[in-house]
Amino acid sequence: MQYIFVYGTLRRGFWNNKLLKNSKFIGKGRTKEKYAMYADIIPML
Repeated sequence: MQYIFVYGTLRRGFWNNKLLKNSKFIGKGRTKEKYAMYADIIPML
């Protein structure tokens, strides 16, 4: 089994989540430390 962490429009309830329609939602996650999710203007982690 492979796992993937998603954010932004891939999350449940957002318009790009349809790309994951054949995937199983396992649960919410969070990083241990708080990190900024932006480098320049492009969101990333």
